[in-house]
Amino acid sequence: MDYNFKIHNTIADLTEYRLLINDLLDRQKPYGFFYELDWLSTWISELGKGSQFYFILVFKGSVLAGFMPLIICTKKIYGISYRVLDIMGSRQAGWTGILARDGDTHIVQLYTEIIEKYIDGWDIAILQRLRPRDSVVEFFKTFKNTRLDYVYNVMGRVYGIGRYDDFESYIKSRSSKLMKNYRRYRRNIEKTGELRFIAITSGSEQATANLNIIQKIANNSWQGMDSNSIFSQNNKIENLPQFHANIFTSRNERFQSLSFIIFLNDIPVTYRYGFLTGDTYSSYAIEYDQSFRSLAPGVVLHYMCIEYLFNNKIGNIDFGIGDGRHKDEWTDWCDELFTVYIFKRTIKSLIYKYFRKLKLIIKFIVNYFKKPTEK
Repeated sequence: MDYNFKIHNTIADLTEYRLLINDLLDRQKPYGFFYELDWLSTWISELGKGSQFYFILVFKGSVLAGFMPLIICTKKIYGISYRVLDIMGSRQAGWTGILARDGDTHIVQLYTEIIEKYIDGWDIAILQRLRPRDSVVEFFKTFKNTRLDYVYNVMGRVYGIGRYDDFESYIKSRSSKLMKNYRRYRRNIEKTGELRFIAITSGSEQATANLNIIQKIANNSWQGMDSNSIFSQNNKIENLPQFHANIFTSRNERFQSLSFIIFLNDIPVTYRYGFLTGDTYSSYAIEYDQSFRSLAPGVVLHYMCIEYLFNNKIGNIDFGIGDGRHKDEWTDWCDELFTVYIFKRTIKSLIYKYFRKLKLIIKFIVNYFKKPTEK
């Protein structure tokens, strides 16, 4: 069967393909909401200004077999201005993937040909946070091209919980040390005052009412004090807090944010922010007010969130990108995320390629000689 493709430059052009894209996404779990049109349109309105957009649609006969939203933006790297091609919104996505119906690797080859021959004006391509959950991504990792150089690099991990019959079975699988610590922290918090836990879904009156509460926790968290909290107004990335505020309060067609807050004596202490699509929950951020740090509220929040998800028949749970002891303790599996760099054989592109390689070598040497001091 013949393959053909279309490239569109505005998200409004995709309206007629919405049902086809929805069907493809439903078959491509766990890639979920980061490719949903509601997520992408919100991202474009708040964070995509001044960029060029390329929406690649690949058809196998009359069936939509592939969808890849790309963006070109200008970045200064090593003092040089580069036009960088990337998957749209990848920096704000927990992870991304390669969408190809039924694991068809020919579609991946088509993507690479389209990027090379039909998308102009980029110096380097950096396709970030790809999650190797199927043969398509594994194929992309090993792809070779005589005119372009492909470099693969691990850049993070995403953690999740396996399938269990119920919450009780899950808790029995945790370490006795973790459960002992949880009970101790829970007792300490309840000795301090009345503990209250709430769940909030986007698009509800409750979401609008509690947005300010989440922003207050964010401002008092260590991330907020370092200008890195996604809900803090002093975030280093312009419009990022507004983007998440819109997602938090909007009623979207196929996914919703699902967040949790713990109060102590009606004072907001900690929150978890994530997304629900079908029976899959993806945690996105967790923060707590620094003044409650000694009570370890995050441990109690982990327990209560997971209990809520199991009780509401949400059986596919991931804790998002990033390492941490709590993820090792509360989760069962871990996927490495990777980035594919695509370099043209131009002087400008090669400068980036070899400066990056030199930087990695220097980092390796520094880490090698940075040995812990023996006592």
